[in-house]
Amino acid sequence: VRSLHGNVVQAGLHHGRQVLHIDRVLHMNWAEPMNHWLVHHDWIGNALAGYYVVMHLGTTSLTLLVLWIHGPNYRYHRNVLILSSLVGLGVYWLYPTAPPRLIGSSFHDTVAAALPFAYKVETARANLYAAVPSLHMAWAVWVAIAVWSITSRWWLRALAILHPIVTAVTVLATGNHYTFDLITGAALTATGYVIYDAGAWLANR
Repeated sequence: VRSLHGNVVQAGLHHGRQVLHIDRVLHMNWAEPMNHWLVHHDWIGNALAGYYVVMHLGTTSLTLLVLWIHGPNYRYHRNVLILSSLVGLGVYWLYPTAPPRLIGSSFHDTVAAALPFAYKVETARANLYAAVPSLHMAWAVWVAIAVWSITSRWWLRALAILHPIVTAVTVLATGNHYTFDLITGAALTATGYVIYDAGAWLANR
């Protein structure tokens, strides 16, 4: 997807500055002060960097496994996850966006400083210009919805809700996303469920 968009670096940096401007105009530019605060709290920065690297794929994979074992709801939630992710990929192609850590010196790259090996792997394998929408937030919200739907245990539901909250704090503070990204990421998952349910309803008519 990154290679399909001509000069993705130039476009990504331009769009990143646009999104940062939107955050500032709407008075929801929380990434900047959180990132500056994190620079002076190394142990918290290291913990959030670890959460960023491990929990995004880790909780999503674990949730898929639990859904598969659980049985009835697996295909439904899996298909919504795939649908939402494909829509996200389409947006990355049409509107590549650099994360805050790549648009200028005002942001500190916490993950690169705390976990350089993980950063190198991401740089080599991932699309660096895929900030909008935030799949970190989209997948975290998906995890919360999926886990909530298959258990009535209060502590599991509490952990499910906590995950997108911690994810939001993590990606903002580490300079990996803008607030606008989180809003669009959450909306992406919600829209995925609406579209899939509507399609299933139409197919059964």
